[in-house]
Amino acid sequence: MTQAELFDGAALADGLSPALRTPVSVLVAAGIVSGIFDGDVPAEVRAGARVIDASGATIVPSFVDCHSHLTLQGGAHWAARVPGRG
Repeated sequence: MTQAELFDGAALADGLSPALRTPVSVLVAAGIVSGIFDGDVPAEVRAGARVIDASGATIVPSFVDCHSHLTLQGGAHWAARVPGRG
């Protein structure tokens, strides 16, 4: 069995408000989010997990679609050809 991982002290963009939730710790066990903790994490949770310092990081749920379809010609250098972007 794989040890759970606790991503400790991050900011969380939960999509429920424009503000980030801080500090937040996320527990992942067997590849599944099994706990989200605002502030202090219970000692028994912390003791059973590999703790990863996530301070300075922002966690974004995987359902967020951040891609875009670029219709401009130019491949990887498209930004250099757009006024105000390069």
